[in-house]
Amino acid sequence: MENLTILFLLFLAGLGFLVLGAGWLVKGATDLAYLLGMRLLVIGLIFVAFGTSCPEVGVSILAAIHGKSGIALGNAIGSNIVNIGLVLGLCALVMPIKINRELLRREIPIVLLSALGLYVLCFVGRVISRIDAAVLLLGFIIYLVYIFYKANRQKQLDEELKDSAMSLVDKKMNKPKASSIFLLGLVILMAGAQLMVSTGSRIALRLGISEVVLGITIFALGTSLPELAVSLAGVFKKREDIAVGNVLGSNIFNILLVVGLAAMINPIRIESQTIFFEMPVLIIFTLATFLFMKTRGLVERWEGAVLLLSYIGFIVFLFLV
Repeated sequence: MENLTILFLLFLAGLGFLVLGAGWLVKGATDLAYLLGMRLLVIGLIFVAFGTSCPEVGVSILAAIHGKSGIALGNAIGSNIVNIGLVLGLCALVMPIKINRELLRREIPIVLLSALGLYVLCFVGRVISRIDAAVLLLGFIIYLVYIFYKANRQKQLDEELKDSAMSLVDKKMNKPKASSIFLLGLVILMAGAQLMVSTGSRIALRLGISEVVLGITIFALGTSLPELAVSLAGVFKKREDIAVGNVLGSNIFNILLVVGLAAMINPIRIESQTIFFEMPVLIIFTLATFLFMKTRGLVERWEGAVLLLSYIGFIVFLFLV
């Protein structure tokens, strides 16, 4: 019988490798893209936006390859709930967050539509097939094209994305070094994901919980650490647009890209609890966030407290039922 403490320590080690590898992967890819002459706007759209979702992508791909599709889906759903309940809630508690109206018109409806679309796919077929995955991935491509179009039309957004890209670019880097950092980051990220998936599934077995619940709780919290770090940094620097944009963008990535990739590798069978509990909770969190943002164009401290306490209540309830 495996020691549960050792399994948790191995899981945390995998998480450490995952976060480290994701950082190196994005850094190497960003420098390489810059050296190859890619526009800073494109770098900002692709690599900066993709950076905080790297852990979810790595874990979900490895989980799908090993037939642990419950972890892949749970990780995506759970990460989105973490982003709203924990990350956004905690940020609003630290400092009330002023909402850019463009985010209300653009990101929030897309976040809500993607969550509702995923729920329909789960409810109708009780499985996310490769055809469904293709639809999600197509939606992700359309989203990227749309954001790129809007960024080109809006100078302020263009400059913000360029600034974000430049904060990652090392002009002294050369192609061999950037390629090495990229490949090393990829290897470390996948090794961390492998360790998390293998130990996580054994932890679920030992605790008698489903892989979906494990993905929604421990995996989601672990892989959402980059979002938490970036959003809190944005709040402390009084850049609320970074904090909110990071949360909303990550939620879109998680549903369209993460679930899409995982289901393309291995179709995901849906548990009843996911249809009647976890997915409705995600939609409720998303709707509540939209209402909080729309009322005064501000997420106040008490609203952040509501989101945070709701997230804690959700986690407690998961382990009680």
